[in-house]
Order: sequence, then structure tokens, then C-alpha cells
Amino acid sequence: MCIKIKSSNSCNGKEKLMELILTIPHELQNAALQIRWCLDAELRQKLAELKVRNPFLLLTWKDGREEYRELVPLMDAAKYISFFRSGKHRLLAAIVWPKEGKTVGDLKKYFLSRGDYTWSNTAVDHWSDDGKENLHLITSAYYDHLEVGTAELELDIPKDVFAPEPPQWLQNWVYRYFHKPAKDECHFREKMIFAFTLQPIIWLFHMLGLMIFTLFVEFLQVVYTLVGTIVLLAVTPFTLINPLRLSLKPAIMPWKFNDLNDFVYKDNYSFKHSAWSIWWRRLKDWKYELQNRQLSAEEREERELRKKKLAETKALAVQRQQELEQKRLSQEMAKLKRNLENLACSNLTTPPTKFVRPVQKATLFFWGIKRHVCRPFRKQ
Repeated sequence: MCIKIKSSNSCNGKEKLMELILTIPHELQNAALQIRWCLDAELRQKLAELKVRNPFLLLTWKDGREEYRELVPLMDAAKYISFFRSGKHRLLAAIVWPKEGKTVGDLKKYFLSRGDYTWSNTAVDHWSDDGKENLHLITSAYYDHLEVGTAELELDIPKDVFAPEPPQWLQNWVYRYFHKPAKDECHFREKMIFAFTLQPIIWLFHMLGLMIFTLFVEFLQVVYTLVGTIVLLAVTPFTLINPLRLSLKPAIMPWKFNDLNDFVYKDNYSFKHSAWSIWWRRLKDWKYELQNRQLSAEEREERELRKKKLAETKALAVQRQQELEQKRLSQEMAKLKRNLENLACSNLTTPPTKFVRPVQKATLFFWGIKRHVCRPFRKQ
């Protein structure tokens, strides 16, 4: 079971400075693969010069007719991806980050929001001249990107790396109340636990409900037949004229009913006559009198001195805030440079768990175990 790999870091004749690598062995037991990426020194320098605070890696690939996307922090260094169809796949990657004034949430909403059947915003051109899918990143108000910060990886996944399908009788029972089939073995086990615990009870109530409903419908048919026979025998000339037995008095004697004008809403007081409005006008008058009060020379001098001290205090606070912000930015840039150095292609021999965040270490460890016990099913 060998997967054919073809990596490329060039696009449209331009040399790219990022590369995608399949780090797990070629002899596989499933189609959940670990993908790593590395950056050239020139690309790392450009990202540091641009002072990119939150760089992300946009991963996108097409599996049959469906397009998949993942938006991963660039510093995570690795990501597990599950494929659900055999054959050739083209994995595309691009470095993106939020534009000035936008947040990480805005970036995720732009790339990961979906409509009814597809993604809300385009990131891949599926109708290029060369017949292949290519990244279609535009000048957007939500994100920035680098033309050289892209890469691609072509994979040819065989059929025998997927999990075997469960027996048909088991699928019929497990998927009885589910419209979508399971994606992998763990997903199928979750549905199977429900199918053999709560589903029998639900099925029993379902059958009883159908029986009761059928008997009730049959009973209503008999009742309606009897009532219809009695009604036909009791028809009189008046019921033919007024079958709903509605009162005819409003049409015959309209002068006994109130006029609609009696119900017109009449406003008693407007805002200008309310007590709140009077107090508000008084407060404005008092404020005007205080502002126009004649001040002595000593009072004016003391007032100016207080204003000057207040302005100096505000200036010192602003200067202190700027110094703290500059210090924080310098620390962030130093941290960014250290993290970018971990993504150098020379560090590919080092496992990513040696330098990534603790959360990412736990995620990679979890997926490293899950890929062995939760193999993906192959879609037809």
C-alpha cells in the first residue's frame, strides 16, 4: 500500500518559498496523513519584515466534487488530514493573515463560512486553463497574503488504505435514523452505540405510534361518514343560505354598533409638556449660567494651571502607553522570529512536538493515536 507523492513549490513559472511534506511512512494503513510545511529563509524574513502577528496556513483540497478547507496557525508546523476517496488529490496551501483592523474571527468567517452547498467565498479556481485547481486569492478587505507564500502537494491514494465497510445488515440498522453515513470507524462506533441502546426503544414507540395513528384515522373515517349522513338528512333552507350560522345583525341593524372613530387613540400630552422635559430645560439653563459666569483673574489663572497640569498628566500617560505598546510589539516580533526559525526546512528531521505549543502537542499526539483506530471509510 504505497502512496505516490509529488511535491511542488512553483506556480505559473514562479519559484515558491514554501514546501509541503508528507512526513509519515509511505507504507500506510489508512488515509489519515500528517502534512508538514517548511519555509525558506527569504519567506521567513519577509514575514518578519511585514510584522505579521497571526499568520495562518490555508489548506484546501478537492475530494471528488466536495472541496475541503482547513485554516491552521502557521506555527503549528503539522496537521493531520483525512481523505475519503481514492485516486489523485491536489493539496494547495497559502499563508494568509488578518488585515489591519480585522480579527482572527473575521479571517475564519471569511474562509470557513458555508452556504447551502458550497463555501461562501472563493479560494480555489476549479476552471483554470491548465485543467487543474489553482489558488484564487484576491485583494480582500479581510486578509493579506504573499504570492510566494504558496505550495502544493499531489497525492495518489490507493483503494486498500481505507477501512473495510461494515456488513450491509449492520449498516441498515445503524443508519435507520441517520441520513449521512459515518466518515470513519469511530464515527460509525458512535452511531452503533446509539443503534443498540436507545434506537430499539425509539423503534418500538415508532411502531406503536404508527399503529395508533392508523386506528385513529380509520375511526375518524367511520365518524365522518356517520356525521355526513346525519347532516345531509338535517339540511334546511336556512342552512343552505347561512351554513355557518353567523349573526346577521351587523348587516341588518348597523346603527346599533359603535363607530370606529370612538376607538381612535388620542394623545393627551406631548413630550414638551411632560415633567421630564421641564427638568431637562432647567438643567440646560443652569449649565449655561455656570459656563458664562464672570471669573476673577485669580480664578482664571488657577483654572488655566489645572488645565495645564491635566494636559501634562495625559501626555505622560500617552507616552507611557506608547512605550509599553512598543515594548510589547518588539517582544512579539522577537517571538515571531524564533517561531519562524522553527519552520525552517532544515528542522524537518526534528519532530514538530519538540517546538510547538502544548495544545498542539496534545492535538498531534491525539491524532497520532486516532489515525490507527479511526480509519476513514471510502466514499463511492
